Amino acid sequence: MTIGAYYTKLKGRWDERDALYCITSCTCGAMKENLQFQQTQKTLKFLMGLNEIYAAARGQILLIELLPAINKAYSFILQDEKQRGMSKDNTTMTEASTFAVKNNTCNSERNFTPQSSHLKCEP
Repeated sequence: MTIGAYYTKLKGRWDERDALYCITSCTCGAMKENLQFQQTQKTLKFLMGLNEIYAAARGQILLIELLPAINKAYSFILQDEKQRGMSKDNTTMTEASTFAVKNNTCNSERNFTPQSSHLKCEP
């Protein structure tokens, strides 16, 4: 599945869970720490659920001193996915171009018959 589909599915589940979760107000600051912990857990869950092709990008994100919020991590991975798509398209295009040139060269050598005698190549 794409990164967008994976993130949307995961976020939908978190939103459903959060709708059922009763948040009480507090003045001691514990709720702020609890929310920060939940955000960190969401980011880690998102990163650990990625395919192995994103291992390098996941590793770079995990090396950041303060783990980014889930939307920032999603943005990093999405950018990596787009770059992979671009390089895959370029590789395919390069291979196709090489094949076309090679194929065209072979055909032109076999089928070329000059109209005029002064166009013949002499070894």
